[in-house]
Amino acid sequence: GKGHLDVVGVFKALKKVGFPANGALSLEYEENSANPIPDIEQCLAITAASAQKALKG
Repeated sequence: GKGHLDVVGVFKALKKVGFPANGALSLEYEENSANPIPDIEQCLAITAASAQKALKG
């Protein structure tokens, strides 16, 4: 998203070590406590898109 983390790379690494495709993940968000929903939605969209890219590549 807006940070420095290679999200696709993280998912590729998880795939490489055999993390199950239906395994549970936890996302932590602490920034905009007054109105976090739009940012969390963006985070989830980026996460989902990155996971799909990692699975294809």
